[in-house]
Amino acid sequence: MKDGVITPGWDSVTTAGYRPRDGLRRWTEWGQREFAGLQVRPSDPAAFAGQATRMSFGPGVLSTMTFSPAQAVNCLPDESAPEVDDAIVLSLPEQGRFAYASDGVAAVEVGCGDIYLRDLTRPWSAATTGDSALITLRLPYHAYLDRFGDPAALTGHRFDGRQPEVACVAAILRAAAALLRTAPPEAQRQALSRSVLEALEMLLAGSDLSRLGGTPPAPRAELSLHRQALLHITRHLGDPDLSAGAVARALGVGPRRLQRAFRARGATVQGTILDQRLARAARILADSPGRVGITGLAMTLGFNDMAYFSRAFAARYGLPPSRYALH
Repeated sequence: MKDGVITPGWDSVTTAGYRPRDGLRRWTEWGQREFAGLQVRPSDPAAFAGQATRMSFGPGVLSTMTFSPAQAVNCLPDESAPEVDDAIVLSLPEQGRFAYASDGVAAVEVGCGDIYLRDLTRPWSAATTGDSALITLRLPYHAYLDRFGDPAALTGHRFDGRQPEVACVAAILRAAAALLRTAPPEAQRQALSRSVLEALEMLLAGSDLSRLGGTPPAPRAELSLHRQALLHITRHLGDPDLSAGAVARALGVGPRRLQRAFRARGATVQGTILDQRLARAARILADSPGRVGITGLAMTLGFNDMAYFSRAFAARYGLPPSRYALH
C-alpha cells in the first residue's frame, strides 16, 4: 500500500476512514484470516489505527503490517470450530518491540531485525507498547516440515538480529516485500519465493538443536502422526472421554504407534491432553478474572472431578484456579 494505492495482487485492510469500533472489527476479521482465532485488544480502542497487506508467496503468505499499541491473543477452537490453523509463522519486527508468549512460557522480547517463530496450533500472545511495523511469513505446517524439518525446537525461539545469518535472512525478506510491491511477473515471484526459502533453510534447517534444547528429529511419519493427534486433541478438549485410545481410534492407528509418536517428542498422549486443558483453563481465567465459574470451566474442559482439576491446576501454576483467577 502506497499513498492509498494497493499494488495488484495484494489483499489489504486499513482502519482509516472508519469509526474506531468498525475499524477494529475490520482489522480483527482480516487478522483472523491470517492467524485463526485472533483477538485484538488495543491499548486505546478509540485511537487504534492499523494498515496491512498480504500476498500468496510460494507455499505461504507474506504480510506487512503497521499498527498502534495493542495486544493480540489467539483463541484456540473447540468442537464448534473444527478447523485448526495448522501453520508456522515467522515474524520480523520492523518497528517497535514485541513481547511474544507461547504455551504459558514467560514472554520473549523481540525487537527490530530479530526473527521469531510461532506455531498457530499452540496458545500464543503478542503485545506492543508503541507504534509497530511487522513482516510475517506464514507457512503451512507440512510445507515447513518438508523443507526445514521438525519446527518444535524452534517455535517460541528468538533469532537474534545481530547475528550475521539472521540479518541476512531479514534483509532478504525486506527485499522480497519491496519487490512484490512492484507487481513482478509470475516467473520472478516464483524465483523470489525460492530465494527466500533457501535463505530460511540456511537459518532454520542449520540451527543447532542441541543448543536450543531440541531432540534429534523423529521420522517424518511419526511427526505427521503426532501433529494430527495434537490437532485432534485441540479440537476435543471438552470431551470428557478424550483419551489416548480415543485419539488413536479417531486417527485410525493403533495405541502403541500413537504412543511411540509422542514418546519420540518426550511426551505422552494423556499428559498432552492434561497440559492443553490446564493451559486453556489458565488463559480463560486470566482473560476474565473473577467472571468465570470454576466448576463450569472444569466441566467445559472435560474434567469430571473438581478436586482433581484443582490439584492438577495448583501443581502446574502454583495456585488453585479460584485464586489464580484473582491474582
